[in-house]
Amino acid sequence: APYVLGNKTSFETEYSSEFDLWLYNGGGTTYDALEEQKLIEPIFKYLYEDIDLYAITEVNGEKIYLGHASVLENYKEFKGSLKEYMDKDLSEGSYRASIWDSPFKKVMKTDYGFDKYVFGHKFVQQFGTNKMYVKDNMYDIDGGCAIGTQYKNSVILLCLDTMTPEYIYASEKEKKLKSYNRYGLCE
Repeated sequence: APYVLGNKTSFETEYSSEFDLWLYNGGGTTYDALEEQKLIEPIFKYLYEDIDLYAITEVNGEKIYLGHASVLENYKEFKGSLKEYMDKDLSEGSYRASIWDSPFKKVMKTDYGFDKYVFGHKFVQQFGTNKMYVKDNMYDIDGGCAIGTQYKNSVILLCLDTMTPEYIYASEKEKKLKSYNRYGLCE
């Protein structure tokens, strides 16, 4: 059954403001897929406790910032997971931007000094394409998997050595999952 507010696990209740914001931003499709596979709580714990908010790497002499959305504003002072960030009682506004703000709201090259930024959050279909969207030094690899098959969505993988994308589309078997077809968009 699709997610219904008020029917949360203990983990979702403990972090309800982030969970509700995620649902507001289209997380219901992912929630339904995880619920169908009984993976909600383990995945949320993994994302909250084990995944760093960002990564920085150097490839071919270029410094690349990898994050979900906008740059974590105090990245120089912090490296770690959202749980570690919150345990240190750091500014909520700072991490929220790195999760929920579009990187296209800022000219990040001058703000932060990275050569390239790779992120998701803003699905490429919002730019009129279903391929990786590139603007200046920003690479959007959100293939819109949560928005429905009529948008020809995919998982977009990016080779950082060549900055070449690869697209993985859902199989016919995956399209038959209830969660994938929640809006009746699959045939």
